Amino acid sequence: GFVETFIGTKEKERALRFRRWQDKQANLLGKLLLAHLLKQYGYSKQILRNLDYSEFNRPYIKQAKLDFNISHSGEFVVCALSDTQLIGIDIELIQQINLEDFSYILNSHDQVRINDSADKYFSFFQIWSAKEAMLKADGRGLVNELDKLEINGDLGIFEKTIYHLKELKIDPLYSSFIASATPIENVRIQRLSNEDLFEYL
Repeated sequence: GFVETFIGTKEKERALRFRRWQDKQANLLGKLLLAHLLKQYGYSKQILRNLDYSEFNRPYIKQAKLDFNISHSGEFVVCALSDTQLIGIDIELIQQINLEDFSYILNSHDQVRINDSADKYFSFFQIWSAKEAMLKADGRGLVNELDKLEINGDLGIFEKTIYHLKELKIDPLYSSFIASATPIENVRIQRLSNEDLFEYL
């Protein structure tokens, strides 16, 4: 189909491994969003047919001097692109959950921040999305000891490496952060609908 024309059979197969149809769709939309952004840097639509994966299953493009990262939650798919450094992005739908079920990702500083907050769920998902963005910028993905990640304002620390965090105000019902090893000075946010992406194709 037309999707395979742009992302290739292997990427389509990766998307189809997701169990929920929503995740399958979000994965494909994320790749199409990436293709749209890469086109602005002069790359052809078909560049995603040449995606490679690191040993930690992080996608990258050998022939592009750019780093990218994709995340999705709820009704949003987000893609961050940097021409200077590794970058991580995460977005989370803020919802009511049993916070005790997720205490394993929190350290004592996180617990205090949540307990002192007027909106505990908002604070929790801010911490969660910031930590996820840091891990993705690190390149190794999920680790077991999320509580070891420290967040102090717009800085995060993971195994003695400092990450700079920037909150993205995408929607009041979502928390989203980007993370990188050096400060992110210029952020340009583009908002595209599904129709925009398919029109581009």
